[in-house]
Amino acid sequence: MGNITHRLYDMKAIFITLSIVLFAFLSLVILGSCNIPSYDCQDEKDFKSQGYTYIIKSKFLDSADHGFRTLELYNKSGYNSFILVRDTSGFYEYVDAGDTISKKKNSNYLVVNGKRKFTIYFGCEK
Repeated sequence: MGNITHRLYDMKAIFITLSIVLFAFLSLVILGSCNIPSYDCQDEKDFKSQGYTYIIKSKFLDSADHGFRTLELYNKSGYNSFILVRDTSGFYEYVDAGDTISKKKNSNYLVVNGKRKFTIYFGCEK
């Protein structure tokens, strides 16, 4: 009789475990399809909200960060980095060290040396 009870407990444990795994999986699927902004969309939103002018100190492929195209920037406030992960505008290929880039707050483009505009693509699919 004890053997049957032991099997029932084992079956209940298996059923509960499978139920939890199924619930977790379905929760992730449902939450994944909701309107939760991606990192790309958050990066685009952050980019749009800023206004600044920087001088490009250097540009390089960052081997420590997946080979991402990276610009080291500086202005009177200090240094900053700008990482271009998905951009296809040609901005990175166009600029060189010593160029000035500026961006108006609430805009989605950068201006290089006061002349050429580039709309930066972040990969945000709304």
